Amino acid sequence: MTSSKFHQPWINTRIKRFSRLKRKWFRKYRQTKSNTAKQVYDSLKKETRHACKTALNNYLNNIFSEDKGNKQFWSYIKSRRKETVGIASLRNENGITVTSSQEKANILNRQFTSVFNPRNAEPIPYLPWQHPKMKPLDFSAAGIEKLLRDLDTTKSSGPDDLSARLLQCLSSELSPALELLFYTTLQQGQLPKDWRHAHVSPIFKKGNKNNAENYRPVSLMFV
Repeated sequence: MTSSKFHQPWINTRIKRFSRLKRKWFRKYRQTKSNTAKQVYDSLKKETRHACKTALNNYLNNIFSEDKGNKQFWSYIKSRRKETVGIASLRNENGITVTSSQEKANILNRQFTSVFNPRNAEPIPYLPWQHPKMKPLDFSAAGIEKLLRDLDTTKSSGPDDLSARLLQCLSSELSPALELLFYTTLQQGQLPKDWRHAHVSPIFKKGNKNNAENYRPVSLMFV
């Protein structure tokens, strides 16, 4: 077992011990060509393979039964990925393969933009009201503080690089300002300009990885 495989999430101390013993007896067999050393090495190799298989099965069972936040699941998926680079080389509209990050970002940006309808600047037409009116929204500093305290601190930060843990730690200090911000946003009927920005990550779907049409955008918004 290589050192990189020691970092697999299901590797335990028992597997590491078997692996060290296996390497030790393999070196001894290469030096002595002893049948006894060969038998011990083969036995340790079999035990290591069995221990790895058992540990992996137990780990996968725990992922689906106990991992409520899916943190272990994504850790396993990451460990199984063989790609060490980001987006593969992409072909542009002229069929030319590009490799630079800037050119690939431009190709993906054009692709993602093309599948969305442009924003209609015309005013929304008036429609007769046929449903009960929604009750006025009530923002309170106490309620906002509670929401901040309940944030999932394992989630990634948004474009502002403010982590959920930071917002959670400063919940009592931030809640009055956020109450005023939310109330003003509701009264004016528009979001702050910064809140309309997001980090867009291309996620490969299927097919040819050199085709930008085979990627879908995933937006990382503000916390």
